[in-house]
Amino acid sequence: VKHNVDFNEQWRLKTQLFISEHKYALGGKIIPAPIETFINGQIEEKDKGIELNLIYTGEQSARMLFGAEYRTPELTNTDANTYGAFNQYLPQAPTTGRTIKGAFFQYQDAISENVEYIIGARHDHYSDFGSHLSPRLGVNWQLNAEQVIKFIYGNSFRAPSRSETDVINSNAFVKNSNLKPEIFSTYDVLWQYSDDATHFSVDVFYNQVEDAVRQTQTSPITFINQGSGHSRD
Repeated sequence: VKHNVDFNEQWRLKTQLFISEHKYALGGKIIPAPIETFINGQIEEKDKGIELNLIYTGEQSARMLFGAEYRTPELTNTDANTYGAFNQYLPQAPTTGRTIKGAFFQYQDAISENVEYIIGARHDHYSDFGSHLSPRLGVNWQLNAEQVIKFIYGNSFRAPSRSETDVINSNAFVKNSNLKPEIFSTYDVLWQYSDDATHFSVDVFYNQVEDAVRQTQTSPITFINQGSGHSRD
């Protein structure tokens, strides 16, 4: 459900309420012959939340955005049963949820006729993983009518998924309740050329991740934080 309110020519409020449901079928062989055993079940998740966006549009080039969100994703069903050589009830995860809160700010304006900048930040809080502040900065330099150079810095945060931290009774995965969130930092220098018939771009970037979540090479698989890493091109 979406609702927009225009306070005046500069200020607008966008509101969204949502409920979404996801269902995942579970099935397959878990023990080979001669004691073949299969598993069958369904994972169900319900996500409820609200999003608010307050938008300001200035008379010149100024743009400003305030936003907030509140979500309560919850596993509502994780039932599974084995059949064949063994018949057993094996739920795949606890039917619990988490609370996610987020707030963000972004401001865009021009320094000169050819240079624009954008600054922003987002704060996230997960009830099971704590908080993180993600800043963002960008500068656009319009060289001429066809060419622009962009300098971009961004930081982001990924909390571990329920399948990484809460799965139980699985012969393929073992939960790791001590996982930490991944933190990403990105640096980009982008050159773009555009005219009526052509678009061309070159991007030089450097990406860094802290507390990277990786799968172990063991069987069953578990997820671990394995140091830091980076990529560049």
